[in-house]
Amino acid sequence: MVKTADDKLEYTMASIVASINIAQALDLEKLSDYLSVSNYSGQPHFLAFRYHGLRPTVLMHKSGTITFAGAKDFSQINSLKETLLAKLRSFGIILPSKIPLKVNNIVAVCNVEKQIDIEGLFTKLRTLKVLYDPEIFPALFVRKPKSKVVILLYSNGRIVVTGAKSIPELTEALEEIHNLI
Repeated sequence: MVKTADDKLEYTMASIVASINIAQALDLEKLSDYLSVSNYSGQPHFLAFRYHGLRPTVLMHKSGTITFAGAKDFSQINSLKETLLAKLRSFGIILPSKIPLKVNNIVAVCNVEKQIDIEGLFTKLRTLKVLYDPEIFPALFVRKPKSKVVILLYSNGRIVVTGAKSIPELTEALEEIHNLI
C-alpha cells in the first residue's frame, strides 16, 4: 500500500505498463531461441513472453519497441528492463548505455471504506466528462479534463484509477476525487 501526498488515502498499484524503444529492427525468431522463451502471441510481428518467472509480460516488437505489462511496481520493470537489455547486448545488438523508460499506463486501486453515492456524484459532476449507466456497468466513470486519466467509482467505496502516466498524476486524481466524495 502507498499513501497519497495528503496521507488521506492508501492505494495499491494494480498494473504498470511501460516501454522502451531500441530504435532498430529485431529478428524475433532468433531472439526467441536465444532467450529460451515461448511466444504466447503466435504472431509473427511481436514476441510475447514472461521472462523466467518474473511477473510482467514482455511484448517485443519487430520494430524495436519493447513493452513491459503487468508489473506491480517500477522496480520490477527496471529489473526486467536491465536484464533484457543485457541479454540483447550479449546477443550482439549494439545499444546505447541509457535507454529511457516511457510509462504508458498506471492502474491503481483503493478503498475509501465507506459507501459512495454514485447517483448523487453523477448529478454533481455533470459538468465533467462522466458516464454512469448501472444497467451496463456498476461504476461511475469520471474522465479528468485535459488528461487521459479515468476514475471508476463503485458504490461500495472501491476506486480504480487508470490512464495515469506518473505517480504524481495518479495521486492527484485520487486526491481530487476523494475531496468530491
